[in-house]
Amino acid sequence: MTKKNLTDSVYCILLILLLLAALLIWPAGLLTVRQEYKSLEFGMTQSGPITETAALSGIFQPVTDRLDSIGIRFTIPNRRENPGTLTFQLSDADGAVICTETVSLNKMQNNKYYYFDIPQKLSAGQAYIYQITTTGAGEDAPFFWLGSPKTACAGQASVYYSGQELPGNALIMRSVYHGSASFKQSLPYEITLLALAILLLKSWKGANTDAK
Repeated sequence: MTKKNLTDSVYCILLILLLLAALLIWPAGLLTVRQEYKSLEFGMTQSGPITETAALSGIFQPVTDRLDSIGIRFTIPNRRENPGTLTFQLSDADGAVICTETVSLNKMQNNKYYYFDIPQKLSAGQAYIYQITTTGAGEDAPFFWLGSPKTACAGQASVYYSGQELPGNALIMRSVYHGSASFKQSLPYEITLLALAILLLKSWKGANTDAK
């Protein structure tokens, strides 16, 4: 095989690989995307404090299987000198604990979302129970924010404070998912790869024409 024929073969292989990647990137689930659902932040009201005896809890139903994290907006009084800790726990409908995370309140940002990672795959549409408690915060216990049902983050089913359901309100929350892109989401990447493949083909044909 001559050097020219070898070069032509390499170009052909690269072209075929790019075309296959462009055609398979969506059906094969090769492209993953980050998708976020969030509460609309208007008409918010501040709750009572989360303490050892007054927990925040609720029922959440994931929109898809790949829930990466749940973010909740907190107010942290006296954040820099706050000695307390906040604990997030997620359980399934049977009460089996899925994950637990404890964070120091002095490391959380005031009036910002704090994201709790979900380490394992959940089932879309199934009910999961979260509970948030604090320890050692005293008078500097954190608050959370509520909004109307129209502002609720997708997946929220109910919210409880100190064991009492909060009617007509929804927790100000964000949920982050990570999974395969839909056809619409992957279309720009498909078009880009196809265009690149066409340009390479033209370049290869042009180089062969000049060589002749």
